[in-house]
Amino acid sequence: RGRGRLTPVKDVEVHVGGDEVAVLQAPNILIATGASPQSLPGAQIDGESILSSRHALALSKRPGSMVVVGAGAIGVELAYFFNVFGSEVTVLEAEEQVLPREDGEIAHLLAENLERQGVRVRTGVEVVKVRVRKSGAVSIAVAARASEKAEEISADKLLMAVGVKGNTAGLGLEAVGVRLGKGGIAVDSRMQTTARGIYAAGDVIGAPQLAHAATAEAILAVESMAGREPEQLDRDGIPSCIYCQPQVASVGLTEMRAREAGHDVSVGRFPFTASGKAVAAGETEGLVKLVFDRAYGDLLGGAVIGSEATELIAEIALARRLEATYEDLAHTVHAHPTLSEAVKEAAADAFGEAVNA
Repeated sequence: RGRGRLTPVKDVEVHVGGDEVAVLQAPNILIATGASPQSLPGAQIDGESILSSRHALALSKRPGSMVVVGAGAIGVELAYFFNVFGSEVTVLEAEEQVLPREDGEIAHLLAENLERQGVRVRTGVEVVKVRVRKSGAVSIAVAARASEKAEEISADKLLMAVGVKGNTAGLGLEAVGVRLGKGGIAVDSRMQTTARGIYAAGDVIGAPQLAHAATAEAILAVESMAGREPEQLDRDGIPSCIYCQPQVASVGLTEMRAREAGHDVSVGRFPFTASGKAVAAGETEGLVKLVFDRAYGDLLGGAVIGSEATELIAEIALARRLEATYEDLAHTVHAHPTLSEAVKEAAADAFGEAVNA
């Protein structure tokens, strides 16, 4: 166990302590060094007042107040988490919605729900300055994009959730001709880098930087090493899951992206307020939203907000992969009472065939 570095002849030098160096040789090498949280200029993560997600989860004492900078998956998950435990939480996001990668309608519903739970959500704002006081508390100057006037917010802790960047420093990449791309190491459709025989997978290659995506990328890389011709990874088919309450999950194109791609879309929705299982479980918050191509009925994407959204998304992901139409979903008999009935009903709703909406 030690720190590895590529050499110009594509060996791996492993520094195991002191002056001891082990040299490993192999016909293929897989780089999976992960990623590290990023900081805003002038507000470096210090592990004490300005925290990364790992620091936040290792706290021995609940902070009385916390400002979360960034409302992506990590930001909203931990905002929900600390709010539940009694911290006063404010979320700051530069984009116009929380979860900027998600469907706007779904993101709006989540923001409303978080605010009802007591989380203060501010979107379309920029962090102008961060100052750590002698007491360890943090002052954050925040300004709306349309205003030059800054507002100061104080908190016991600041959680930095503005994204992560691949761990590429000190690996000797330049010596073997491995190029970097946006967010990390550049790879082709087989996960091979610009250096023959060297592959990369996981957070180190950039978005989507999800555990299940990393697993799929690593399997693809190893199959490529073995000389197989594996199916290319459909990145739009990788589910996105956010583990706050209510949960959020999505796959494929959002409504906006589908329209921007030129599709004449038909959108179906089914609220959990109309689901017998959701009513019985007391989990009526949220809905299923499906996006179809109107001409052929092909499923382009879907999103769920509500109880067990991260479980329900699997059916939508599989349907999209199998090029299912609204009829395939709407005419598949779903057990009653189940939350998954909402997928069937949303498909039917998209083409005016809903029975229970």
